[in-house]
Amino acid sequence: MVFFTFSWAIGLSLVAFGLVIGAIAPTFGIGGGLLAVPILILVYSLDGNTATATSLGVIIFTSMSGTLAY
Repeated sequence: MVFFTFSWAIGLSLVAFGLVIGAIAPTFGIGGGLLAVPILILVYSLDGNTATATSLGVIIFTSMSGTLAY
Protein backbone atom coordinates (compact mmCIF):
# COMPACT_ATOMS: atom_id res chain seq x y z
CA MET A 1 0.00 0.00 0.00
CA VAL A 2 1.31 3.45 -0.87
CA PHE A 3 1.12 6.18 1.74
CA PHE A 4 1.74 9.72 0.59
CA THR A 5 2.76 11.99 3.45
CA PHE A 6 2.59 15.71 2.87
CA SER A 7 2.58 18.99 4.70
CA TRP A 8 -0.30 21.42 5.15
CA ALA A 9 1.05 23.54 2.28
CA ILE A 10 0.84 20.61 -0.13
CA GLY A 11 -2.63 19.76 1.17
CA LEU A 12 -3.84 23.30 0.58
CA SER A 13 -2.31 23.35 -2.89
CA LEU A 14 -4.14 20.09 -3.70
CA VAL A 15 -7.41 21.71 -2.64
CA ALA A 16 -6.59 24.78 -4.74
CA PHE A 17 -5.82 22.62 -7.80
CA GLY A 18 -9.09 20.75 -7.21
CA LEU A 19 -11.07 23.97 -7.19
CA VAL A 20 -9.36 25.21 -10.36
CA ILE A 21 -9.89 21.88 -12.12
CA GLY A 22 -13.52 21.87 -10.94
CA ALA A 23 -14.04 25.28 -12.54
CA ILE A 24 -12.16 24.65 -15.78
CA ALA A 25 -13.24 21.10 -16.68
CA PRO A 26 -17.00 21.71 -17.00
CA THR A 27 -16.38 24.94 -18.89
CA PHE A 28 -14.73 23.00 -21.69
CA GLY A 29 -16.86 19.87 -21.34
CA ILE A 30 -13.98 17.60 -20.35
CA GLY A 31 -13.51 15.29 -17.41
CA GLY A 32 -11.50 16.55 -14.47
CA GLY A 33 -9.16 13.56 -14.69
CA LEU A 34 -7.82 14.91 -17.96
CA LEU A 35 -6.35 17.80 -15.98
CA ALA A 36 -5.86 16.16 -12.59
CA VAL A 37 -3.70 13.21 -13.61
CA PRO A 38 -0.98 15.25 -15.36
CA ILE A 39 -0.90 17.72 -12.45
CA LEU A 40 -0.54 14.90 -9.93
CA ILE A 41 2.27 13.36 -11.99
CA LEU A 42 4.19 16.51 -12.88
CA VAL A 43 3.69 18.71 -9.83
CA TYR A 44 3.40 16.16 -7.02
CA SER A 45 5.70 13.47 -8.54
CA LEU A 46 3.18 10.66 -8.18
CA ASP A 47 3.55 7.63 -10.42
CA GLY A 48 0.99 7.15 -13.16
CA ASN A 49 -0.93 4.35 -11.45
CA THR A 50 -1.35 6.28 -8.20
CA ALA A 51 -2.41 9.46 -10.01
CA THR A 52 -4.96 7.56 -12.10
CA ALA A 53 -6.32 5.70 -9.06
CA THR A 54 -6.67 9.00 -7.19
CA SER A 55 -8.59 10.50 -10.08
CA LEU A 56 -10.86 7.46 -10.30
CA GLY A 57 -11.43 7.55 -6.54
CA VAL A 58 -12.82 11.07 -6.81
CA ILE A 59 -15.46 9.81 -9.25
CA ILE A 60 -17.10 7.90 -6.39
CA PHE A 61 -17.92 11.14 -4.55
CA THR A 62 -19.07 12.87 -7.72
CA SER A 63 -21.36 9.96 -8.60
CA MET A 64 -22.80 9.78 -5.10
CA SER A 65 -23.59 13.48 -4.98
CA GLY A 66 -25.19 13.36 -8.43
CA THR A 67 -27.27 10.35 -7.45
CA LEU A 68 -28.47 11.99 -4.24
CA ALA A 69 -29.27 15.25 -6.03
CA TYR A 70 -31.30 13.43 -8.68
